Amino acid sequence: MLSRIKWSYFLTFFQVILGVIYFSAGLSKLISGFPNIIGTVWLIDELSKYGLGLFGYFIAIMQAVIGGLLLINRFRLIASLLLLPMHICIFIITILLGWKGTP
Repeated sequence: MLSRIKWSYFLTFFQVILGVIYFSAGLSKLISGFPNIIGTVWLIDELSKYGLGLFGYFIAIMQAVIGGLLLINRFRLIASLLLLPMHICIFIITILLGWKGTP
């Protein structure tokens, strides 16, 4: 079993990794040319074709906000809880629009 100190380092490591990933994913959708680790930078343009451009901006802003909150140790729990509804929204849109996956 991991000691309490090692467990704390383990959580902090994954907190920072997820924070950087989500923060960069959100900003890459909002700012063209921003480095991207995961996700599609064309999400807002693609959702605009279906009249869901505002929802695309919402997802991008929420990814950046949640990623920023994950980088702050004090807000780790609330950011982790906010990940679930954001992923549900992305999952529902993916199913409803019939997307097979992202490159």
